[in-house]
Parts: sequence; C-alpha cells; structure tokens
Amino acid sequence: MIVGDGSVGTTVVHVYDWGEYFASKFQKFEGILSHQTFNIKKDGSVSGRRFTEDEESNEVMLLKQGMNISSSLPDVLEPEGLSLTRQWYLYEQIREFCKESCRDIVCPKPTACKPKSSG
Repeated sequence: MIVGDGSVGTTVVHVYDWGEYFASKFQKFEGILSHQTFNIKKDGSVSGRRFTEDEESNEVMLLKQGMNISSSLPDVLEPEGLSLTRQWYLYEQIREFCKESCRDIVCPKPTACKPKSSG
C-alpha cells in the first residue's frame, strides 16, 4: 500500500497476513479473552491468569508440532482498493467538501465509466 502523493513523498506501508501466519503455526488458546496475564516461553508454550492475583493456569503448548518460530515475515497482503461504485460516490458526493488542493488526491475522477445503478 502506498501512502502519500508522489509530489510530497511516498511511504510504503506493508500489511502482512498475520491471521494466516499464526493459524498455520499455532493452536488456539481456549478462553484467551478471559485472561489478563500471560507467560509466553520461547518453546511456544503459554500459561495465563484470569486475574493478576490468581495462580497461573496449566501450561499449554501453542506451537503446532513440527513448526518453529522464525524471524521471517508472513506474506504481504495487497489491498483490493475501492470498488468503482465507491470511487464514483467519493467523486460525486464527497469531493466538494475537500480542499481544492486535495481533491485530486482524495476523490479523483474514476478512470472507468460509472456503473449502472441496480434498482
């Protein structure tokens, strides 16, 4: 994803597929939302406490068998971008509320014909 305008400077912001990455390497931690404190070990095991004054729960191995934790990042997700309908909506309905200097950045005229309305 590119953020900014070429005349001002371009910043690349990568969005990674963390959901798939963690699902492929780790088991689910049942009841995770009811815990406040976690103790995570390098071997992939974790124990938790529902409240800070509670004793730690039993240790659970989250790392799936045969998996290891590496420093490599997951795949980069490419954004789908705005639908043509949404582009036309921004151009026709929102553009007038933008500063003149920002209109072509925030709500440029779509390059494809306006889709016919369904109803």
